Amino acid sequence: MNLQRLDPFLALRLSESRAQTPDGPEPAVRSPSVPATPAGSETGASSYDVFIRTRRPLNSEELTELQSYLGPDLPGGRTTYPATLSRAAIETLSDRDWVFRISASQNLTPLDVPPA
Repeated sequence: MNLQRLDPFLALRLSESRAQTPDGPEPAVRSPSVPATPAGSETGASSYDVFIRTRRPLNSEELTELQSYLGPDLPGGRTTYPATLSRAAIETLSDRDWVFRISASQNLTPLDVPPA
């Protein structure tokens, strides 16, 4: 895993998850309709909402690899892709030369609503 391609918050979440979750196979991607499994649950698999930023628009081989994680309907010609990935998938993609940065997605609140 190339930690230089991960934002600090995501790297921290991954290291905390590794400490809490036993090693073992986990799915590379989860369906958007299935909620994320918390660390320490019975399956032990965790998923992370992230943005994958690439150095340039992807060529056909790179796009095919990214489609294996994100699905076949992934459009080309972009440099930012939202995704929900497992730790194993993040580790694999962070080692690819065409990946510039993988950042954790954060929930945003509207500016006109006071915080709870």
